[in-house]
Amino acid sequence: LTKYYGKKSWYIKGFKKAYDVGADIVSCSWHFDYIGKRNKRLMDEIIDELTTKGRDGLGTVVVCASGNGYSSEIGYPSSHSNAIAVGACQRNGYRTDFSNYGSGLDLVAPGVEIYTTTKKKRRQSDGTYIENRYATVKGTSYACPIVAGVAALVLSAEPSLCRDSVETILKQTAYKIPRYFTSDRLFHGEVGYGLVDAYGAILEVNKKYIQDEVYAS
Repeated sequence: LTKYYGKKSWYIKGFKKAYDVGADIVSCSWHFDYIGKRNKRLMDEIIDELTTKGRDGLGTVVVCASGNGYSSEIGYPSSHSNAIAVGACQRNGYRTDFSNYGSGLDLVAPGVEIYTTTKKKRRQSDGTYIENRYATVKGTSYACPIVAGVAALVLSAEPSLCRDSVETILKQTAYKIPRYFTSDRLFHGEVGYGLVDAYGAILEVNKKYIQDEVYAS
């Protein structure tokens, strides 16, 4: 990954910058299959600090793509205990074949047939190239920001929530995809706690935090 995206130290500096500016949410549409002991230690330290002391002590929500390695182990930093690890699912809710999964996975979100902007060029019949402005893509990189967006909705409804509370709400309200949750099972290694549910998450915030305040006043 460093060949395409730069030195690992740049990522560490990015996390430090997020801490310095008091970022509410950090969305990481990237992962490392191998990071090395020293870089992992340094990144672990800053993620720990960011998620526990960031946002004036409430903790910054860090959301990470699980990776596209067709693996039963999620990549790093999604494997960090304080990160929300996100895999990719298809339209029918099934995990995509490329999406990394396993015991560390937290949630899934749509990761195929994503229509988005692009800088790729397309060759025309006359041999010239034109720049495509949009394309249909796939990957956990596109599932990750969906979960980050839902986390942002949760914080917009109740900004005083700590990082742990945001993660708990996302997990508790996730849609239990029937293929994986055929009983009272709460977690499945293929899809974590299920498909992120924006509507359900906001309802939970309103029920637990906002409604109580209204009635109390």
